[in-house]
Amino acid sequence: MRVNIVLNRLPGISETFLVNWIQQLCMNDVQVRLILVDSNQYFGFQKIPYLDNSKIVTRLNPLLWIKAILVFFKFFNLKHAFRYAHLTLGSPDIIHFSYSALAATRLFEVKEIKLNSKVKIIVSCRGTSENVKPFIFPNRGNLLIELFRLVDSVHSVSDNLRNKMQVSFGLEIDRSFVNRPAIDLKRFGRIENKIFFKNDKIRILSIGRLNYIKGYFFAIEAMHKLKKMGLDFEYHIIGDGQLKEELLFHRQQFNLNEEIKFLGAKVGAEVISELGNADILLLPSLSEGIANVALEAMAMGVLVVSSNVGGMSEVITNEKTGLLVNAYSSAEIANAIIQLKENPEKCNSMSVEARQTIQNDFGLERQVSVFLREYNKLLGNV
Repeated sequence: MRVNIVLNRLPGISETFLVNWIQQLCMNDVQVRLILVDSNQYFGFQKIPYLDNSKIVTRLNPLLWIKAILVFFKFFNLKHAFRYAHLTLGSPDIIHFSYSALAATRLFEVKEIKLNSKVKIIVSCRGTSENVKPFIFPNRGNLLIELFRLVDSVHSVSDNLRNKMQVSFGLEIDRSFVNRPAIDLKRFGRIENKIFFKNDKIRILSIGRLNYIKGYFFAIEAMHKLKKMGLDFEYHIIGDGQLKEELLFHRQQFNLNEEIKFLGAKVGAEVISELGNADILLLPSLSEGIANVALEAMAMGVLVVSSNVGGMSEVITNEKTGLLVNAYSSAEIANAIIQLKENPEKCNSMSVEARQTIQNDFGLERQVSVFLREYNKLLGNV
């Protein structure tokens, strides 16, 4: 089976959803080509061991240009010829767009592929492109409606997202499937008798891009409330992004320079180390599909306080495997943290239940089996 996965750029090792997906397909004898739309960071010479045996196709690939020249005489448009050649290089059985935005901006090529070949097309939807981008780009919703009518199957990371797309963009449920994110449990070891709140200090961690959707303004306001209540805590934020200056100002205004530390971008072992030192992972997002970082925290026995947005309730059972709070509510975030601090026995039971949930329902074997089942179904192999 030959699968072309279309990506904006080469995924970093910290982008575990994409990396795990690629690795698992390669391990199951799928011939994977990564079609990079933006080739600025990769010129085809670097060794990328974490992407296993996948082939990487950039705009510099000579075979791509040969094919584009041949296709040009079909479209008499260089942009469309190049995109068509790029997507179909290697004669794939399946083209899988990793984000709906990539496919929505290539509707012409998607239509031509459907008209002129037997290649099956799948689009993955993970949340931001469907919940946020239509409000930023007015025509995006119309493009998604047309796209979902064209492609063979639509993948969603949660039931919540799939249902929203059915209502907002006319997605046909019987031409879609849900495959939730997964993690490699072996990376996180075995957590035994985790001790919470050492020396009475609460260690809180957030991980994610510094943008408005991640809800950090409300998290910082919650820390202000905790400080006024006299709680001893430290709040570390891993990530970088466009709102760092505003968040630093917000921290200063609330006099939280000692309590809140911005650690910048980290990957791999650095993130796992920070998670291991945390009592609570705080996910204050205003919109989310299913956050991989929450799965990783739960796998390590770290308590999770998350906004009840997107598919997070499909991972966290409130009061059993974590705490869910309303988005935009700094008061609910603060109250949830206080609730955990005052109930150490509950923390221990939630920690155990959370890890068991990840072991049972969010392993890599389940994720790849769902993708392979859908691929084979589209190709008539089942």
